[in-house]
Amino acid sequence: MKRFQSGLLLLSALLLAGCQESSASSASSAPAPQELNTLSALGELQRQDANFQVTVMTKNGGLNSSFVHYYAKDYFLGDNQKGYLNENGGVSSFAYEDETLSRSELLSDDEGKGYTDYHQMIATFDDLDISSLAMSDSGEVDFSKSKKNLLSLFEMMGLSPDGLFTLTSLTAAYPAERTTPDGLTFTASFGEGDAQMTSVLSVDRYGEVDFPYLDQVLTDHLPPFAPTEAEKRIRDLFALKNYIASNDLDGDDTIDQYYYFMPQYFYTDFTAAYAKKDPETAGTYGKRGYIAINNKVLVVGSTSLVFIGTYLFLNSDGDFQLVTREDPNSPGYAQSSFTQIYTDVSVVMNYPTYMTCVNEFQKATTLDDGVIKFTDKGIMADFAANHGYSEMIKANHLTTSYLSIIPNLTTEDSDCAIRFQLHFTNGSYVETQYSDFGNGNVGFVDKAIADYGLAG
Repeated sequence: MKRFQSGLLLLSALLLAGCQESSASSASSAPAPQELNTLSALGELQRQDANFQVTVMTKNGGLNSSFVHYYAKDYFLGDNQKGYLNENGGVSSFAYEDETLSRSELLSDDEGKGYTDYHQMIATFDDLDISSLAMSDSGEVDFSKSKKNLLSLFEMMGLSPDGLFTLTSLTAAYPAERTTPDGLTFTASFGEGDAQMTSVLSVDRYGEVDFPYLDQVLTDHLPPFAPTEAEKRIRDLFALKNYIASNDLDGDDTIDQYYYFMPQYFYTDFTAAYAKKDPETAGTYGKRGYIAINNKVLVVGSTSLVFIGTYLFLNSDGDFQLVTREDPNSPGYAQSSFTQIYTDVSVVMNYPTYMTCVNEFQKATTLDDGVIKFTDKGIMADFAANHGYSEMIKANHLTTSYLSIIPNLTTEDSDCAIRFQLHFTNGSYVETQYSDFGNGNVGFVDKAIADYGLAG
């Protein structure tokens, strides 16, 4: 019996030795990593499970700026500690502040269809069409012939699409004798001489990006944030980009000023009582607004000009009056009121639609009386900036305490009213009310849009 056991032990030892020898042989024959070139490195970054860091540095005259973004299979993180997360079969936005992670509800597009991957929401390398690209003898790849590729790279580099007009080159290059995409760079050059600007995007830390607080959400399968019905209704009302704001400018509990927000135009006016009380302010800022016009031809004086951008207009005794001239830098075009070309007035005027307090309810507390309360400093600073309170707060040495949203929601959108109160530690507060949702029209402006064919 002992001899039989010894035979088994000997056989086991021989089998183990054979396995170890086979393993060593397999390891020694494993293929060496293949060297990459510019296009194959980019191809690696287009994989859904690609994991890497992007650093963008822009030099514009004497001004330099930079930011860092992180891309992983299931999340994107920007340099502001905000990003997107694939979770629970959808995509949420998140913010990481003071070692606390806050996540939004699962996000949907304008038609209510839920996103399934964050790559659908931001520009990434997999948006690039590299099938028709070729490398030069030096390994450089030129992207300047594809507008789609340029716009995707512009977004990743934090550049305005307007840069297409002054772009002189956008190329990619990659160091020799490397086996990962680390070192791949994209260089965009704009203008010439003193007006020259250069932006460089570089890739590194391939396969090394890891944020445990995000991985934990995925591991624990935590449920997404779910807004209340009131919170969803508030957000949907502001998404209309069609409402009126009523402002009490001097704290006497009477309305002094109205802002009219519409998808194509913004208009402001003062009450007759306030105009009499403060004629300088009313005369300087009242009875005027901005309208977005997208590729329309109008006659200015005796010259036909193409209008594309956002333009100042006045209420001249009830008549619509555009303020512009022929652009000295672009003959045949009407000069817009802003240095950049904006065809979305809600963006250039920073509509309340975009306030974080109507889009990030995960940072709020709903009180028993239905009031929605924020104590987040970033939320309060954003509200103050949107309403022009920042300088007043600084000048009066005030400290914000909390922001309240007091909704009065009814069946009809136009009958809803939403009040915002920004409270300070000294007990005072400032207030703005929004109402007439879906009914913010201004008659003389609508008439001009119809008469001159400015819609669309």
